[in-house]
Amino acid sequence: MEQTPLQALLSQEVEPGAVREALTAMGLAPTYENAIHLQILKKAAGGDFTAAKYVLEAARAGQEEESSAPALEALRAMPTEALARLAGEAP
Repeated sequence: MEQTPLQALLSQEVEPGAVREALTAMGLAPTYENAIHLQILKKAAGGDFTAAKYVLEAARAGQEEESSAPALEALRAMPTEALARLAGEAP
């Protein structure tokens, strides 16, 4: 099956920087898709209700589907303290 233009873009690697380093440190591919999930999770952890709702719904949908986003799987496995540091809170 052929990728859509958006899918092709989402699979591309992000430019060097903090987001790329964070994804690499977590053992995740530094793709735009993973970067978007990481940024949404940071907003959710910082108190953004809309982002939190998205993350929780995506996590539930991931439990129903066997092929959930790799970034969400890795983030679910992270301890709360590590997620708080990613969101910019003091350890």
